[in-house]
Amino acid sequence: MNRRLAVSRGDRGPFGWSLAQRLGLVVGLAMTALAAGCGESPLVAIKGELRLSETRIEFPRTFVGYSSVRKLTLSNGWPDPRPMSLTVQAPFDASPKETMVRGHFDFPIEVVFAPEGPGRFEQVMELLVDGAPKTVTLVGVAEKAPPCRASGPCREVDFNPETGECKERRLPDGASCVSGNQCMTDETCSGDVCKGVLRVCDDGNLCTEDVCDPARGCLALDRSADCPMPNDSCKSAYCDPLGGCGIVNVDDGTPCGPANCATALICASGQCRELDVPEGTPCNGECGIGACKDKVCFRTMGKVLKEAWTYEPDAGIRLEFPGISDPSGNLYWAECDSTSCDVVSYTSNGFSRFRSKVKTAVSGGLQREQLILVGEWIVVLTDRAIEAFSRVDGALAWERLLADDLEPILSQGLPCKWSAGSLASDGRGGIYAFFAGAPCMIPGTDALGPNLGVLFSLQAGTGEPIWSRIFEDNPKAAPLVISSDGSALVSFITPWLPGMVRVDRDGVVTSLLSVQDGAALASWGDLAFDDRSRAMRIADGAIAYQLPAFTTDDPPAFVIGTHQGFLLGKDGDGLRLSSFHPSTGFVSSTSTIEGDGFLRSWTHPILTNRDSALFAATFVGGGAPTETGFWEIGGDGDLLRSCVLPDAGLYAGISVLRQSSFTVTSRSSLVGMGPDKVHQFELPKGESGTAGWVNVRGSLAADGRPQ
Repeated sequence: MNRRLAVSRGDRGPFGWSLAQRLGLVVGLAMTALAAGCGESPLVAIKGELRLSETRIEFPRTFVGYSSVRKLTLSNGWPDPRPMSLTVQAPFDASPKETMVRGHFDFPIEVVFAPEGPGRFEQVMELLVDGAPKTVTLVGVAEKAPPCRASGPCREVDFNPETGECKERRLPDGASCVSGNQCMTDETCSGDVCKGVLRVCDDGNLCTEDVCDPARGCLALDRSADCPMPNDSCKSAYCDPLGGCGIVNVDDGTPCGPANCATALICASGQCRELDVPEGTPCNGECGIGACKDKVCFRTMGKVLKEAWTYEPDAGIRLEFPGISDPSGNLYWAECDSTSCDVVSYTSNGFSRFRSKVKTAVSGGLQREQLILVGEWIVVLTDRAIEAFSRVDGALAWERLLADDLEPILSQGLPCKWSAGSLASDGRGGIYAFFAGAPCMIPGTDALGPNLGVLFSLQAGTGEPIWSRIFEDNPKAAPLVISSDGSALVSFITPWLPGMVRVDRDGVVTSLLSVQDGAALASWGDLAFDDRSRAMRIADGAIAYQLPAFTTDDPPAFVIGTHQGFLLGKDGDGLRLSSFHPSTGFVSSTSTIEGDGFLRSWTHPILTNRDSALFAATFVGGGAPTETGFWEIGGDGDLLRSCVLPDAGLYAGISVLRQSSFTVTSRSSLVGMGPDKVHQFELPKGESGTAGWVNVRGSLAADGRPQ
C-alpha cells in the first residue's frame, strides 16, 4: 500500500508554504545577510531627511512700530538629533537662531517682521541644517500708522494694528487728565469734561500783580513802574516788596533840566541846581559821545558813528538777520550752511550767548520770516517742523513735527513736497505758520495736481495745531501780516487769483481783494497797507486812501506809530520818505535823499520814540561806495540828524534800534553777494518806538504784528 505525507492546514504559513519552505527562506535570508557583510549590497536602506514647511513667507500688511509673526516648521525625519542654525537681517527676525532638532520631531521656528519705516522689504533667510544650506524668502510691506489723537483730554485712543483703525474711548470719572490750562491743578475727568481746582497765585510781593496765564501758569507782573511819580524831577518813586510805593531822592548829579556844554541843571540832595559845566565833560552829540570844549560839544570823529563791535560768520555760512531784539537788548539771527542751520544770540555789547542747532533739515537756509520771538522762546519754522528754543540759554524748549499734520493731504498724492513759508504771532498765545506745496502727477494721468497752501494756527507753548486752512492753486504766499485783532493777512503770489485774504483767529476766511493787486506789508488799527502804497480797510478790503506811488518796482516799506506814519522807497536814483497821518492818509511832508553817486542799497526804516523814521543807505560811483549815510527825519520833514557810517560795504536789510545802539547788516560785494556782517554803532538818544508797526516785520520781536 502506498503511503503519502499528509500535512495539516495548520502546518502551513500565511502564504500556504510548508514548514520546509519556510525553513529554506530563513536560511536564505541568513546567507544574504552574511553576503552583505562581505561587501555585497543586494538590499537598499531607507534614509531620513530634514524638511521645511515653506520656502517663501509673505507677511500681511504691517504698520511701522508694530510686528507680524509667522510660523515655520522644520521636520527631522532622522531618528537622531540634528543641528540647525539660521541668519536673518532686520526688519525681519527669527528664533531660535541655533538649536538641536530631536529625531522624528517637527520643530517650530518663529519668524517676525518688525519694520521701523514704511516700504516693501524682501530678503532671504539662510538656514544651515545638518551642514546643508536651505533658504526661505521673506516678504513684508510696511505702512505708516495714521495719527491717533483723542478728541478731548478725557478721551483715550488706541490703534489696532490688525484693522489699521483708531478707536476712541471715554475715560471713567475720576481719572486724571490734562486740559492744558496751566491755571488748573488736580485735574480729573467728570462727565467727559476735564475739571480741576483753580491755581492760587500769590508771591507776597506788593510790587507785583499776581495773575495766571492759561498758557504759562502763575505770573508775577512787575508793577513797580505803576507807583505815581512826584512832580519834582529830583524825587523818584520806588516800590518796596513789603511796604509798597514810596518817594526817595534821585542820585546826586542826575540831570533835572536842560544841559549843554555851558550850564546844566543837576540834582543835589534832592534839589535842582544850575551849575557850570567843566571843560572835558562828556556830552552827547547828534552822532555820538564827545567832550565839552569851549562850551561846545566836540567830537574827534565828527559825524562818523562809532562802531561798538562787528561780527562776521565763517566762510561758507549765510547769515540771516531778522531784526530781533529782546527787552535786554540781546540780538538773535540764523546762520546756515548747505545742510543745516543754527539759531545764534549775542548780547548788546557783542558777546556770544548761545548757538543752538536746528534739529530738522532746512532746504535753502532760513529766511527772516521763519524766525520770530514769542514770549520766552525763539521760534523757527522749517519745511517739516516748528521748533522753539529758550531765549535764556538756547535750549530746545519744544518741537512739533508738522509732517504728521500734513499727512492727510499727502495721502491724497498731492503735493509731493512741502516748503516753509513764514511765521507770525497773534499776540494772544498763538502762532500762525504757512506752508506751500509743490504739485505731484495725478496717478494714471499725465496731468499735474493743484498747488496747495496750508495755514496753521498753533499753540505758542507746545506747537500743537488748533486749526488749519487749505488754499488751492496758491503755492506761495508773501510774509504773513497780523492785524491788531490777531487776524492773519495772507497775500498770495499768483497772477490769476485773489491776492489777499483775512483769516480770523477762529480760522474763518474773509476775502479782501477780488483781484490780484498787491501784498500786505503792514497793519495799523483797522487798516492794512500794501506794496502799492495803499491803505485798505481790513473788514471789507475797501481802499481807504492812496499814498504817493513810486516810479520803480522795488517794494516800499512802512513804519507806523500812534500819530505818525512813514513810507520809504526807491524813487529814481534816490530814496523818498513820505510822512503821513495814519487815520486820514494826509501827507505832511516828503523828503528826498540824494547821495553822491547811484543808490545801491538801503535799510528798511525804523520808527523811533521821537516820532521819526531812521534808516541807512549806500551810494556808489565808479565801482566803489561814495557815501554810506544814516538819516533820521521827523514827521514834519525836518532832518533831525545825518551821520556817516564807516565804509564797510553795502548796508541793507532790517536793522534794530535799542538802548542807544543801532544794529545793521552789510555785504562786502558791490553786487550784493558777499558775506553778511553784523555791525553795532553807538547812537545817542536812540530808542525805537513803543507802539505801532515799528519795523518791516512789525515789532522788535519780528513777529509780524504791531507792538
